[in-house]
Amino acid sequence: MMLVALVPGNSVHWSWDQKDSNGTQVPSGKYTITAMYTDETTNKPITATKQITLQ
Repeated sequence: MMLVALVPGNSVHWSWDQKDSNGTQVPSGKYTITAMYTDETTNKPITATKQITLQ
């Protein structure tokens, strides 16, 4: 898990080296990426999820 505090108007870019938390290359398969944030206008939490497949 990664937590990043941002001020309004800023963004963060993230990439995955396809390694687990121990630095070991993960096997081929399906993985789920989830981003959670709070909308600054409505103050409501938003979750975005994407599934990727490594071959």
